[in-house]
Amino acid sequence: MTIWSRKLLLGIVRGLVLLVLLNIVFASQIRAYSVRQWERRLDTMLALRWESLARYFRTLGSEVVLWSGHASIAAMMIGFDDAFGGLSDEGREVLAAERLSGADNPLIAGYADAHARFHPFLEGFRLHHGYYDVFLIDLEGNIVYTAFKESDFATNLETGPWKATGLAEAFHRALGLTRPGFVTVTDFATYPPSNNEPAAFIASLVHDEDQLLGVLAVQIPADSINEIMHFRSGMGSSGETYIVGSDFLMRSDSRFSEESTVLKTRVDGETVKLALDGHTGVQVVDDYRGIPVVSAYTPFFYEGLEWAVLAEVDESEAVERASSIYRVQMIVSVGIVLLVLAIGIVVAPVKR
Repeated sequence: MTIWSRKLLLGIVRGLVLLVLLNIVFASQIRAYSVRQWERRLDTMLALRWESLARYFRTLGSEVVLWSGHASIAAMMIGFDDAFGGLSDEGREVLAAERLSGADNPLIAGYADAHARFHPFLEGFRLHHGYYDVFLIDLEGNIVYTAFKESDFATNLETGPWKATGLAEAFHRALGLTRPGFVTVTDFATYPPSNNEPAAFIASLVHDEDQLLGVLAVQIPADSINEIMHFRSGMGSSGETYIVGSDFLMRSDSRFSEESTVLKTRVDGETVKLALDGHTGVQVVDDYRGIPVVSAYTPFFYEGLEWAVLAEVDESEAVERASSIYRVQMIVSVGIVLLVLAIGIVVAPVKR
């Protein structure tokens, strides 16, 4: 090998080393840039979902507070309380068992009359606001009215079969409110009267001026939360937003499951724990599927609810653009190398 050939080979090797180093640096920078772009996008999506959740619960709270102090609800509470209180023990058993299917039964005739007067308004109220069910509960814990008439109807939340449910908790919390005009919310839990489906409750004191009459409660289905969280525009093919409760179980469905994951799928990753501790941020972690994701997280606290809200996208999708650019860069680099080698092959004989 001539001196010229050795110099040419050495120059090519040095160039190749430099090119490889430059490609490594370039790949690292473009990858970091792509992740930062997704972090900003996820932050935006997270903020939008958080605000939608806050608006939903603020609206719910305002509605329940407004109607719990409204004269029409107070009149219905008094009417149902009087009608229910006028039932004999046998009449209450018939009402709970038949759920008004035997409205012509003289044992429950008085209650049936009150129900015929008030139910159309309350059913319209339920449908208009999108509640699953509406409850009027007297101060002794008797459920004197429900719109849906499930097995909780006409039972007692102090002594009856549903005294350990979320509705009973909402009732007791409402009684513990310092004064009317406030609400309390119970987190999602399985609710046996509703076929063990997840249910949350929001409740407030029913009052007529300063006189306490009972409790107005509404049942919130998980579908209402899913409608907020399943907003996928701008989330790519693998992005999702979801909620995790303080027990590390999902409060909204995963987009990757055909079956409901609410109260079933456990998510106890680092970003969930950070959010439940009150922190906000973005990290790359393994998600509940064991897949690396870019995870944006923030807490959501409202009247007893303690949730982590997350917006995530698979890391592979977050760096997909960077990988494509890197592949193009490598093709160009290989082309340059081949061109330099070709020039070297042509020029070397001339130098000799």
